[in-house]
Amino acid sequence: REAVKGPARISSIIHLVNGLVFAGEGTMLGLGSFRDLALITAMGVAVMVGCLASPLGGSLNGVLISLAAFNFVQGVAVTIHHVRVSPLRRRGFALLSGRKNNK
Repeated sequence: REAVKGPARISSIIHLVNGLVFAGEGTMLGLGSFRDLALITAMGVAVMVGCLASPLGGSLNGVLISLAAFNFVQGVAVTIHHVRVSPLRRRGFALLSGRKNNK
């Protein structure tokens, strides 16, 4: 039972991030942002392979941590894409504050 605690904790953290990543990837697919999604996935894979190539990749916890690093990079990159690049991004409050009140 003790041997399972570490991998179970790491896996539960992965699942928390994974839901947001899947939603963001689905949004990017729907918007046709295939190039950006491919670049984000390539960054995530590079981080995961880097973790696996390090001494970290020699244990089950290390493999799960590399998967968590992949999902974390994906999540951060998809969020940045949605907030800064996506056609669905908010244009900012500066546009709203420039409006005149016509009451």
